[in-house]
Amino acid sequence: MSTQQGLANVQAMARGKGVIAGVVASWVKALSEPTLQAAAERIRPPSPAQKEEVGADPTGRPENMPPAVLADRAAVALGHRGLSPSQRVRVQHVIHYAVGAGLGVYQAQRSDSIASAPERDRRRGLAPLMLLNRNWIQGGAG
Repeated sequence: MSTQQGLANVQAMARGKGVIAGVVASWVKALSEPTLQAAAERIRPPSPAQKEEVGADPTGRPENMPPAVLADRAAVALGHRGLSPSQRVRVQHVIHYAVGAGLGVYQAQRSDSIASAPERDRRRGLAPLMLLNRNWIQGGAG
């Protein structure tokens, strides 16, 4: 095996581990979110209007989460009718885990430079997450 082939194998393994780590992290987030939301709402209950906002109620209105809303808007913009609530939830799950896997691969690709510049890479790793902020999808200020 050549050095170049060995490097390609190591990079492929890192990407595979990144996919697995990203999917697992997405799964943990999905499991913990309802509990964390309930705890936060006990401390500071939202108003009925706040519960209607995009992304505000993942347990009560999962079809109103940012990925689902974005998918529905994309379908309408492409000339299709809007997605049903069940279609929005299915698309949301695909997007949720695909983004997790993508971020895992992204982080795996960055792993070589993390040791040399950890602070810069942590900030760079947060950039994709900031783009997914619900305010960005709503078109508001961040």
